[in-house]
Parts: sequence; C-alpha cells; structure tokens
Amino acid sequence: MTKKNWTGLAILFFVAVIAFTLDHIGREQQPRHYTIHFSSGLNMESGAESAIDLVAARMRENTGYEALVKGHTGTRGDPEVNHDLSRDRAKMVEEELTQKGIEPDRIETFALGGAAPLKQLPDEGDRSYTRRLRRVEITLKQ
Repeated sequence: MTKKNWTGLAILFFVAVIAFTLDHIGREQQPRHYTIHFSSGLNMESGAESAIDLVAARMRENTGYEALVKGHTGTRGDPEVNHDLSRDRAKMVEEELTQKGIEPDRIETFALGGAAPLKQLPDEGDRSYTRRLRRVEITLKQ
C-alpha cells in the first residue's frame, strides 16, 4: 500500500471517530428530565401528550433507561387529598407510557403531594406559580 493510500485511510478513520464521538455526545446531551403540567385535577395541559411520546420514544431507543415518575400538587388543602391526587397523576402518566409500549417494570412512580414545592420566582404571579406546582416530573435514568 502506498503512503497516499495510508494517508487516505487515516483521514477516513479520523473522520469516522469524530462523527461517532459527536453523535454520542449529542445523545448524552438530550434531556432526561421532563415535566407534565396539569390544569386541575387529572386534566393534563396541552403539550403533555407530545412530552409523553418523546419519553416513550427515548425509552424504546434506550432499553436500559428506566423512568422515575413523581406526582406533585400544591401545598394548599388537605395533605392526604393532595397526596392521593399526586399519586393519581403519576399513575396516569405511567399508564400512558405503558400504552405506548413501555414495560411497567421500567417505570417507578412516587406520590409527593405538596411535600416538594418549587420556589416562587420573584416576578411570578400566584396563578403561574400554582400552575408550576401541579405537575408530574419524569426523570430517565440508566
């Protein structure tokens, strides 16, 4: 083999390694944390279905991923009622994921009720703050 052929192969190999590395880095940079907001009770806000579809697709692509699904509510009202509501929200998201082909043993749900409130932002009104409290957080882990 000539020196020119070796140089061409080395360049080709170098480009392949860089492409593989960039692809791998890009995949690792994809979000693994998703939030589904609820308008009230068990009513998911618009965009929730798209987020659940994205989580299911990521889990199908990466069979080693498991989902932690944590239901939350606000802090007002009866803590027991809030706990039950957060559990029902988390279970609802779990059911959506299983309907999209994710095995139930890859999904772990938690009901936190109002036990993990978010900080209110300085310029945030009560209405948008309350909206952020009514949520289910999905975290993908390996």
